[in-house]
Amino acid sequence: LSSLLSGEVDLMTNLLPEFVAQVPQAKSVSGLELPIIILDADEGPTADVRVRQALNMAVDKEALA
Repeated sequence: LSSLLSGEVDLMTNLLPEFVAQVPQAKSVSGLELPIIILDADEGPTADVRVRQALNMAVDKEALA
């Protein structure tokens, strides 16, 4: 966040909601939201490839596009 506020960078990803208020309003720049879900494929139920395949089939990708 400090790099964005200082002008060192123009774009930042994964900005936590509690820091949004610290970013000055920029009316000429629209925000981009990219929700991501990361599954731990090494442990738990998602370690089973069949579970991951079932989750993949359960997502309506056309509705998300």
